[in-house]
Amino acid sequence: MSADMDYFQHFTIEEGLSHNTVFCIMQDKFGFMWFGTKDGLCRYDGISGKIFSTDSADPNSIGNNYIHAIFEDSDSNIWVGTAEGLYIYERRKDVFRKFDKRTCDGRSIDKLVHCIVPDAEGNILIGVYWSGMFKYCPATD
Repeated sequence: MSADMDYFQHFTIEEGLSHNTVFCIMQDKFGFMWFGTKDGLCRYDGISGKIFSTDSADPNSIGNNYIHAIFEDSDSNIWVGTAEGLYIYERRKDVFRKFDKRTCDGRSIDKLVHCIVPDAEGNILIGVYWSGMFKYCPATD
């Protein structure tokens, strides 16, 4: 094995990934790797993975398993874009909550979230298929 191979490590369903189809990857402030898959959200610490998935008996679980976008905000919360809207993982409480804010004209984020990025002013931009771009201003909620 060459020296270059030492830098790579496989992480598949055998090692704890929820699905081998991965749509997005993010490393958080604490070094955890997050993988958005076709069947749940996975957090990997370098040794093992923890899977977050929908559980109808748990109101604090993520509401959809098709994860297409991941973003970490300045409070270390993980924003998760799914096929059916946006969820926020509150790390300190270890719970998910649905992002249920509405625009002034009553629109909500309830379709596939394609991307989540910050802008220069600290707002969060959320791209949603068939709905366009939403801008959330954390300073004013």
